[in-house]
Amino acid sequence: MKTKLALYNLIITALWASPESDRSKFLSGLHGLMDIVEAGGSGSLKELAQEIGVDESIQSFAFSDLTMIQEYDFTLNRDFSTGGIAEHFANGLLPKLDVVEGYLSQVSASADLTMEPEMTGADDPIYADGTDVLVLRTMVNLLSSLLSLQSGYDWGFELRYLEGREMGESDPTVEAILARYPNLLGVRDANQLAKSKTYLSSAISLYKQAREGLRTSGRYAGYGQAEPKYLFYLEEGDLLDEAEFLEDLEELESALSGVYELLEDGEVAGEGLRVDLSALYSGKVDFRDLLPDAIGDKLKGDMLTDPTAGGLFPDEEKSGELNADIREFLYDSEVVYGQPTWESEHGENWNIWDWYAQYSFDADTYVEVNRDVLPDYLLNLGPWDQWQIWDHFRYTGYWQGLRDFAYPYEESDSLEIEADTDLADFHLKLSEELGYGPTVLVYSPSGKPVVVSDSGIIKWYAGLDGVTLWSVVRFEDSFKQMTMHFENGKSWAVEGLHDWQSMSGAYEPYAFMIDEDGHIQISDNQGIMYYNVINVDDVAIETLVGDAQDVVPSSERPIDQWLFTSRSAALDFYYSKAGYPTPRSWQWFDHYPWVYSQEEQGWLYFYPSGGKLLYWSNKGQAWRQFN
Repeated sequence: MKTKLALYNLIITALWASPESDRSKFLSGLHGLMDIVEAGGSGSLKELAQEIGVDESIQSFAFSDLTMIQEYDFTLNRDFSTGGIAEHFANGLLPKLDVVEGYLSQVSASADLTMEPEMTGADDPIYADGTDVLVLRTMVNLLSSLLSLQSGYDWGFELRYLEGREMGESDPTVEAILARYPNLLGVRDANQLAKSKTYLSSAISLYKQAREGLRTSGRYAGYGQAEPKYLFYLEEGDLLDEAEFLEDLEELESALSGVYELLEDGEVAGEGLRVDLSALYSGKVDFRDLLPDAIGDKLKGDMLTDPTAGGLFPDEEKSGELNADIREFLYDSEVVYGQPTWESEHGENWNIWDWYAQYSFDADTYVEVNRDVLPDYLLNLGPWDQWQIWDHFRYTGYWQGLRDFAYPYEESDSLEIEADTDLADFHLKLSEELGYGPTVLVYSPSGKPVVVSDSGIIKWYAGLDGVTLWSVVRFEDSFKQMTMHFENGKSWAVEGLHDWQSMSGAYEPYAFMIDEDGHIQISDNQGIMYYNVINVDDVAIETLVGDAQDVVPSSERPIDQWLFTSRSAALDFYYSKAGYPTPRSWQWFDHYPWVYSQEEQGWLYFYPSGGKLLYWSNKGQAWRQFN
């Protein structure tokens, strides 16, 4: 309370000495801002907080108690109606902000003001000039605009009813909520909306005046210079961002005064979205009237009742891009009454792991709806290859959220559907918990399935896109290292153990797919190479490689390739197969006869002699036996 009393005493002194001075007007404005927070009584913030459920001790709150704000007891008042917030804003806060603006607007542009430590609680005086006053007025008008906009619409509902506690109800439906509150989200007071526009226009105009002072040389903090003494100031590094902020404000100002075209990067005049904010601030945009009626928790329609949204988007039509986006959002959110669903298309107990489930699968629609996200090899298959589409759906598409049925808004020439790849692991793990579908045997470091067991048969997971594998390959009587990567229906296979980033763009990829037997098929200039998983242990994915007949397992058929999800595991395995000791704490350079030892802090050169492997220790300046 000390700060407020000190400020009050300063105001009385200033008014007594010079009632029309800049100092007295500025201090009166500051007192008005503090009073909004500290004052009690009808229409105050304290009264609103108490009505919501804060303990009545909040009435004694002062700025000096700011650090203790979280210590006030709070129990939500379930009888509170959120419509009361708009009443408090309209009848309490806004008139007080108008008084503050009235005082501050009388401060001259040449004002040079000082706020003493006893008034602010700071160690040193705080100075303010005309630019500070303009910034403060900008903030007051912007806050007033937001409060007026909120109070212009009807947000009112009882918390008790929303939580389904009235008359023993539980979770009231959207239909029940709208029936009880028929104007929810509708226009409450068009005059408040008009005031909001006036406040916003004033805030923009005031800021454009303030920025001239904020950008004045010596008024902002230059590189390596002390901070200016003023309340509000820019730093030199903020000047570019401030210029962009001004451009955004000027766009907003243009939209307030008439129809304005919003252009995204790369768009030219005539290609953007035309907006008329005057429709919003004149009360023509009634969100309740724009929404379709509800049946239970679903909407009866799939688009706004007025495609222009009350004139907010004056050029929009029902078939326009904006309404198409809205329809897509509503269908993807599954809030449209009677929209196609998995249950309506396939029945409640449809299980993709039942062999007969494929007979109700619509392969043509699956390809058409998801054309933009499917691998190229699926787009032009003949009638005898339709099983590949079913396999892709079962092992990949279903887990990515792809559908085999269309929503009404979808057309073959304008699809905007993206697969949700994050759903893959969730669905796969869920199927494991429910006891059906494949079991994941190997995950990539990022958590992506790599190898699965389906009905006891080990297979490659159909969604290998984005997976990198490092491997050791048997080559006659020796072993080689190899890196493989899979992305968008293409595969890379490069000798050596590499990061994917170093391979991307440097090597030619080849098409790959996962066939119905769970084999990887890679098509290159020599034909088709098959990769069949034979076994998975704690270390490696054991694989047979060759043509279709070569990859049939037998007791006499040795493993061709061991694959790993980490490069270090592949390197350790390579050394064990090649008969070399496994180096530790070294940086290994492929295809060169030396390594760098972190322990030796030097290069090691190798030399075979008499069945022994010798290395030159640069640190010890001697040949030593490798052990």
